[in-house]
Amino acid sequence: MSASLDIFPAELLYKIFQLLDREARLSASLVSLYWRAVIHSLCWQALNTKAKAARFDPVQLRVWGWQEEPHSFLSCNCIDIHLNFKPFRNSESVKVQEIRAKKDESIHPTCAITPTKIFVGCTCLADPAQTTTIHIYDRCNVTARPASLKVFEAMTEVHLYSYENTLVLLERRTQENFITSVISVNNFKLSIWNSETLQLIKYVDFLDKIQDIPRDNVHTEISDVAIEKDTLAVHVFVTNLDWLLPDEIIQNPQSKNITLFWSLDTKNPSVSNLRFRTLIRKSLVEGNICDTGFIFLNQSYFLRYLSGLFASDNRPKFATKIQVFEAKDLTKVQPWIVDINQSDVLDFGDCNDDSLKLEPGVSSRIAAFNVYNSSFKIIDIVRKELLLFVDLSSQFGVNPTFSVWQMYDANWVGGNFMFVKDVPHGPISTPLTLTSSKKMLQVIIVTMNKNKTDHLAHFKNFLIGTSISPVLEFGDVMTPGTRVQVDLAGVAIVNEDFILNTSFNSSQIN
Repeated sequence: MSASLDIFPAELLYKIFQLLDREARLSASLVSLYWRAVIHSLCWQALNTKAKAARFDPVQLRVWGWQEEPHSFLSCNCIDIHLNFKPFRNSESVKVQEIRAKKDESIHPTCAITPTKIFVGCTCLADPAQTTTIHIYDRCNVTARPASLKVFEAMTEVHLYSYENTLVLLERRTQENFITSVISVNNFKLSIWNSETLQLIKYVDFLDKIQDIPRDNVHTEISDVAIEKDTLAVHVFVTNLDWLLPDEIIQNPQSKNITLFWSLDTKNPSVSNLRFRTLIRKSLVEGNICDTGFIFLNQSYFLRYLSGLFASDNRPKFATKIQVFEAKDLTKVQPWIVDINQSDVLDFGDCNDDSLKLEPGVSSRIAAFNVYNSSFKIIDIVRKELLLFVDLSSQFGVNPTFSVWQMYDANWVGGNFMFVKDVPHGPISTPLTLTSSKKMLQVIIVTMNKNKTDHLAHFKNFLIGTSISPVLEFGDVMTPGTRVQVDLAGVAIVNEDFILNTSFNSSQIN
């Protein structure tokens, strides 16, 4: 049999295999060593492309058996990584560790997660000064005593961001004007750290860049920070003092929002390579639909998240959109608008934003998950094209074991979007066990093509991945704002009550 297969030239087989879907390629790789070698070549080139495009962390990828240089298919895991999503599927050994917030302690979910560390702020509420400490947990052993990056002697709100070896710390002192509840950008500080050496590089001067923003009768704040390869973006958000009142939402006052950009070397941050680049305004568009204060950045595009009310056929609707800029030419190329979602509005409870995740690297894809209208989308922001739409409400009343509230959107990795699914009754294939005091979590891999097997019931684009159990307690709730990260190192989840870290066992490498 193998002799008859060998009559096909490798070049011809290569072109044929490119036409097959993932599952068919995986099956073909088991037919013969000759076919496996051809499919390995296809997978190896795809992984190299993903590593160069920053869809995979090359360091993490090597741990799992990828080799950038030409090599024999007998000495790697390229096929398993590319076609079988190793280690996100079939990881038989998963190390699970949990840390609970101490009594009168609050964990800040606005943390930074690197392949090796979790940087997270914790505030001691029992302390009269409500001291806040930034802890550093080792992802290989989060139960070990954490190191401390910085201690604030008064309660401080901290937001942490990271890329490569750069850590960004945004801190906000709580000494606001309690009489008028005015938020002032003067109470924010921004600093750059080396996440490997834990060295403070520099406090970033930004106040001198925004001297022309209004300061009277307004809130001013740094509402979001984004960092990507060699670029830092900081969004300064301005709103009227009474912006939360319904009339102000409807009328949507004009804003003077500004985004500031710095260049730096994210692999080796230093004082010498941190340079202010430019600032952009142009934040408000289309009447009542305006800048929400959230931004996104990859190597190709910078986005502002927009939402607001509009009228269609004399009926109020709520829309979410993004404003897209070319990242390499922020000031010259005219930004464009991409529609994300819209819904009918009966009351202000219907005004629910989407959770957006821009794919890293040079990609033009963005994922939009809306738990309130039970939808998941992947959109090409350049072509303004809907690439994938999944209506998660289709199983309401049909599948009693499925709820959209069990789904937690994580992030992009390796060209696929990841969810973590909460399964409180044990493995998906087993009956409901209400007596269980523990949960099971399931990694869910979103594929652009429909899968024939191993997918969530009725959702063929949602491939079932590695199970993580037993974890947490039956009553634990991953509230909005919970940070969920899936990468080649494992799964990390941080909310106000706990830190959960699971490590995929790389010793399974052949």
